[in-house]
Amino acid sequence: MILSQLSRISRLHFRQPCLLSLGQRSGLIRQVCSTRVRSATASDRLAAGELETPSTVRLRPYQKDCIESIMKVIKGGETRLAVSLATGGGKTVIFSNLLNEIPSNKYNGRKTLILVHRKELADQAARTIKRFFPHMKVEIDMAGFRPTHDDDVDVVVASVPTLARNNSKNPRLFDYDPTEFKAIIVDECHHAISDSYIKIFQYFNALSKDYSDGIIVVGFSATLKRHDAQPLDKVFNTIAYEKDLISMVKEGYLSELSITKVEGAFSLDGVKIDKSGDYQLQSLESSVNTPDVAELVLKTYLERKKVLGLKSSLFFCVNKQHVQDLCELFCANGIKAGFVSGNTPLLEREQIIRNFVDGKLNVLMNCNVFTEGTDIPNIDSIFLLRPTKSRPLLSQMIGRGLRLHSGKTKCYVTDFVGTTHSGINVDATLEGITKRQMNSLLKFDQEIVHGNRDYSKMLEEVPDYLRYTSFNDITSYIDSIPKNLSKENQRSIEYKLYKQHSLPWIQLGIDSWGVSLADRSYLRIDKTKGKFELKRYIAVPYPKNGIKRKKLIFHSENLEEVLTDSERFLKEKRSKPLFLGSYPISNKQYEYLCKEFINVAQGSSGIQMEYFVPFLKKYLRKLTKHQASVLIFAKMAGGTFALQRYIKYKMLSTKNIQDEKVPILKEEVMDKLAQKIKGNK
Repeated sequence: MILSQLSRISRLHFRQPCLLSLGQRSGLIRQVCSTRVRSATASDRLAAGELETPSTVRLRPYQKDCIESIMKVIKGGETRLAVSLATGGGKTVIFSNLLNEIPSNKYNGRKTLILVHRKELADQAARTIKRFFPHMKVEIDMAGFRPTHDDDVDVVVASVPTLARNNSKNPRLFDYDPTEFKAIIVDECHHAISDSYIKIFQYFNALSKDYSDGIIVVGFSATLKRHDAQPLDKVFNTIAYEKDLISMVKEGYLSELSITKVEGAFSLDGVKIDKSGDYQLQSLESSVNTPDVAELVLKTYLERKKVLGLKSSLFFCVNKQHVQDLCELFCANGIKAGFVSGNTPLLEREQIIRNFVDGKLNVLMNCNVFTEGTDIPNIDSIFLLRPTKSRPLLSQMIGRGLRLHSGKTKCYVTDFVGTTHSGINVDATLEGITKRQMNSLLKFDQEIVHGNRDYSKMLEEVPDYLRYTSFNDITSYIDSIPKNLSKENQRSIEYKLYKQHSLPWIQLGIDSWGVSLADRSYLRIDKTKGKFELKRYIAVPYPKNGIKRKKLIFHSENLEEVLTDSERFLKEKRSKPLFLGSYPISNKQYEYLCKEFINVAQGSSGIQMEYFVPFLKKYLRKLTKHQASVLIFAKMAGGTFALQRYIKYKMLSTKNIQDEKVPILKEEVMDKLAQKIKGNK
């Protein structure tokens, strides 16, 4: 069995036949066996305090500040709080040193439960606690490891899937006495609103508003924002402390980074978007995992490795097939590369990571594995091949290479898909709004060829057609992001965002947009002094004007966040946009619109009414009932502005004017229009 295990490891590392001598096989067998022994006895070693501990461990100033801030909030009566700390900031170190600060509960319970969702996080938490406090008794509750629940236990590090699993024969969660626990610490707490976490919180009465009854809950994450618009305030009430990635880099706690964008790869125009607002992985793979892109990636890596002297490069790919294909290409060209995916067995994953850390592999590729809970400080470069609209996910990927290490001066980020265009900093929020509309910066004009290609031979050296845009430090990168746009350019960007959004927004004013809902209410976004306000207007009387009730839902300086929140709001209210179908316009709609459009047109000096009115009546008869309802809504909610714009840009468009044989517009207006058409040719 062990020999078959070795065979799988060899194939996984190098993707080609690997012949081992008897001595090599014996050494690898001992390595595999020792790994198994360590895995099987990790919990016992931790409980016995056998790990090495430094004589003196000092907290960084901001880590001390974080602990003080947490305790200040707790002493103020808050029991559910979150901490936002950039990747590499030492979240595990902070909550390990927080354990002794939190007082016992009213039942004299002094235990702490630490919730994690992956084995790597459990091991990291247990090791760190024992490193700072060797005398503490730490137990692990995960899969085959079960805690004793003895009175002298200080900490239980528990797997959320293990505790939340529905198994009447083995109810792990029911082994816990909630009165014995003073606190729950949640690692990677942006997952905390899922059903499995909520089940655990409810068992411990952790969601109680009464401090005297509830247990203290402290969540830690580098990405408190979620790109799927799910609010974290279902669990956490306040953010006790925040330190972002940019400030950590500037203060020297994280490695400096250099960002390079590579031109000439592919377009994401045809990639589908999933329910969370990010790219659909299966659709994404068809655009990213192609022979042309793979060849570009390989040649770029060879060039960057030669120029920068890269030793440990981490690649983020789309899915398992993408990772396998790219790794095969790299290995076929003499590069020591390995890969892991969510399907890689744990033992093989640990062996591959160890080889990467030891320098036996120069390239480590992954998909959806190393975005959380990965501590590999020797990573000196990140290659982004997984396009995303999520700033939190982007921050997590880049953050993998920012830990300080003696073998590097900075981390080099190579971006093939333009995801860094949005900025890498993630503002902390409990409202869960951070969906970004980020398109690829790399347009590929010629057709992408799909199919098999022979990679058995070495590719040519670095091509001369690759072009790079580089930022040598985080400050220069931030300075490159446009901050101030003219009002015209800003409105153009906002117009595209409204039109590309999933909801059918209608422009009601210069800086106002709305969407009519099936429950006879509507949503409206108004921009005032640089801030966007999302409001709901209720009970619009048809066809009279005059709105009575309105409610502010959300506000932000970021339009994309407000648009995302509008989707979340409709989902929570189980509402949807109004749609009346493709039936012909009703007589009542026709009469109302005729009257309103004529009133608007009469106020224009450039329209000849004797020709416009017959044109208008013929035009309106072509509309559907739904199209007419949209125009009526625009008039009722936006006044004459919406109808004026509709006449100018839609009804009297160049094509419609040319199709008519009568002069709807006055002669001087037609002359200007003719000059404009001639100038555009």
